[in-house]
Amino acid sequence: LVVGASGLLGRCLMKEFETRGHTVVGTAMSRQKDPLIALDVHDDEEVKTVLAKTKPEVVVYASSNQVKEGGSASPDPVGRFAAEAQEVGAWVLFMSSDQVSRVNKTAAGGQVDFAKRKLADEESLTKATGGDSGIVRLAVMYGPLLKIGDSPITVLAKGIFPRVRQDISIDNRTVHYPAFAPEVAGAVAELVELRGSEGGGVRGCWEYRGEEGATDYELTLMMAEILKVSVNGHGAPRVSPAGDRDSSPAELASNVLEAQPLTPFLAAKRSSISAHISLRAGLEMVLTKLIPAAALKRDGEPGAA
Repeated sequence: LVVGASGLLGRCLMKEFETRGHTVVGTAMSRQKDPLIALDVHDDEEVKTVLAKTKPEVVVYASSNQVKEGGSASPDPVGRFAAEAQEVGAWVLFMSSDQVSRVNKTAAGGQVDFAKRKLADEESLTKATGGDSGIVRLAVMYGPLLKIGDSPITVLAKGIFPRVRQDISIDNRTVHYPAFAPEVAGAVAELVELRGSEGGGVRGCWEYRGEEGATDYELTLMMAEILKVSVNGHGAPRVSPAGDRDSSPAELASNVLEAQPLTPFLAAKRSSISAHISLRAGLEMVLTKLIPAAALKRDGEPGAA
């Protein structure tokens, strides 16, 4: 059961599990359509109904916990879901964020709040399952998109659209290690299969991220090159860096679980782990499919939309 199957990672997980021959069911809320099952993770009765109907062996929880319009937020959606999943005998694998172990005192307030929420979710999951669960802390992701704003990586490209913005300053402090969502889905599927073959010995906390680090500013310049968009020239968008790369240590909480890198863990157990696609190649694959050339032309140029 993939909870949050309509999102970037959720779509890739559904495809990956289906490709591997597994029976997989997905849930969604804001973008629910057949064959996905409608589910509000904040509604305990809906959660019980879906779990009773699907009787999953494994739950991959990839939901953003968005609150339904007119609905109310549960104080502990992940922990409550995990407790119900335990009742039907399902193992829960929670998709968390590497911000839990990477955010530091120089981070923006929103980043800190996000990391704290994910940490609270991890603690609730661990308590509800007695530790017999899994957590994967994921770096910020990009991949096959429905729209450019689906990823905090590709949304940066909006800043270089010639007819959208001029003179922008982009963060150059925080270094991200963007992960390609189809590769994340492959690693998660490997972990689920390993749990199936080795049982309770597969539990704990892992981290998955890309191999190449870049700030938002560096990513924006890379995407400008990929899309062949001129920046900082006459009549072109002006892009400048805000701050310098930050290497300050993480300082969120002393009780953060220690995470082991997922790829080496899987490589030691299985031999089918594929190599990472390069960051540039992955972005080129995504952007050239998503953004029409006409959107990148300045007003007055031939072919401008």
